[in-house]
Order: sequence, then structure tokens, then C-alpha cells
Amino acid sequence: MTDKAIAKLIDTINSGAQNMPSMVDTMVHQYVVAHYVGAIIYAVITVILISVAHTLYKRGVAIDSDESYADGEAHYVVAMGLLLVAVVTIIISSFNIMDALNPIYSIIRSMS
Repeated sequence: MTDKAIAKLIDTINSGAQNMPSMVDTMVHQYVVAHYVGAIIYAVITVILISVAHTLYKRGVAIDSDESYADGEAHYVVAMGLLLVAVVTIIISSFNIMDALNPIYSIIRSMS
């Protein structure tokens, strides 16, 4: 009776070990895809921020004669702030891409 139970346990462990490489491969694939999606989201946010900053900059350049200089200056300040945020999102996106290109190293680094 115990020999059958031990044999069944060994068979169960062997079948689980055979499925392990495909499971690990799937987990690494999901990790990579998640980081690529994050990089794409940050890239879209960056494009939106840069386009808004460009629009504000152009609006600041075309100051009407009845507006004061301070009104135009606010457009420049907001545009530069948006460009700064865009640079930060580019940096975050590059970290996501680096993690996606080196998944094993990233997973090991995140465990420690």
C-alpha cells in the first residue's frame, strides 16, 4: 500500500516538474509584456504632454497687443513644466523597457 502511494507521489512530482519550464516561460512572458505595456503607456503620456507643451508655447508666442507680458510668461512656464514632466516619463519608460529586455535579471533583482 505504501509503495503504491510513494510511486503515485513520485509520479505526481515528476509530472509537476515536467510542467515547470512551460509555467516559468509563461510567467517571464507575462512579466515582459507587462513592462512593454507600461512603456507604451508612458510613451503615449509623453507624446500628449509634449503636444500640449508645444501648443502652450505657440500660444505664448502669439501674444495679442492687449495682453500683458506676464500672461504670455505663464504659457512658457506651464510649457516648460510639461516638458520637464515629459522627460521624467521618458526616463520611467526607459526603465520599463530595460526591465522588459532583461527579464531574468529584473526578476532576480526584484526578489532581493
